[in-house]
Amino acid sequence: MNRLLVAAVLVASACATTDSLGRQPQPLTATGDSPIAFGALGAKYEVPQRLKITDHDKKPGMVWFDFIDNNNGCVGAVVFYASSDRNRPMSYVSSATEEDKQDFGTKGIDQSLAPASHQPMLGEKALVQVATLSTKTDKAAKAHFGVFVPEQQLAVVGNVFCDDPGFIEPQLQVISQVVNSQQQERAAR
Repeated sequence: MNRLLVAAVLVASACATTDSLGRQPQPLTATGDSPIAFGALGAKYEVPQRLKITDHDKKPGMVWFDFIDNNNGCVGAVVFYASSDRNRPMSYVSSATEEDKQDFGTKGIDQSLAPASHQPMLGEKALVQVATLSTKTDKAAKAHFGVFVPEQQLAVVGNVFCDDPGFIEPQLQVISQVVNSQQQERAAR
């Protein structure tokens, strides 16, 4: 992949939750062959070992993690936060996509938006916006997603970047499995 495209996208993909105080990353590691147990706002989620959690943090009403997929190199972030505003996750997808469009344009990266789609998460339909990114010599893809779960007053948002556009849809499915693992844990009780 063209290093210029990777550098430009990774800067644009940085999780907005990192602070300017120089906080050190807090990775989470797997034990044995088990998935990584990740707690968020009173629920437990299972993160498959293929996703290396490179950083995470918890604050009142919000928990997030950054990841890199060891199988395909895709990177991203997932944020869980308490909210009573059903439109907030959709606003995130819209504003983050627009910010990317402006940022990529100033870097000379072309962006082609696919029609918005939906991914099942926690019994709801997460809004997903995928952009194919390209320069004269390379292609990549970036997606933003967001879902609101009314009965839990929970919003889940995030982004995924893959330097091979063919990995974006399967990567979104992996993230959906992580979010849906909350239901799997509840069903096992």
